[in-house]
Amino acid sequence: MEEIVEMHAIARGNVQGVGFRATTQRIGSEMKLKGSVKNMPEGTVEIYAQGTKTQIENFCKVMNSHWQGYMEPLAPTLLKGLNRYDGFEVRF
Repeated sequence: MEEIVEMHAIARGNVQGVGFRATTQRIGSEMKLKGSVKNMPEGTVEIYAQGTKTQIENFCKVMNSHWQGYMEPLAPTLLKGLNRYDGFEVRF
């Protein structure tokens, strides 16, 4: 069984006002990930996601494919330790 890891990524590009957070939440939930997605003041979106390394890699592939042309490819960073999430939530 794979270890649970957490990733952090900043989505850049046309990612605010286009349903990005709701779609990210839906994709993360469908992939059984836990985490959060939040608009940032400078126009980016911050994403935290927890799952196995394979799940995280698949999540990034799906996000990059779905949002191709709207955002730069995600460049996730794996973090040490885990935050506590009940599911995949939109934060304000």
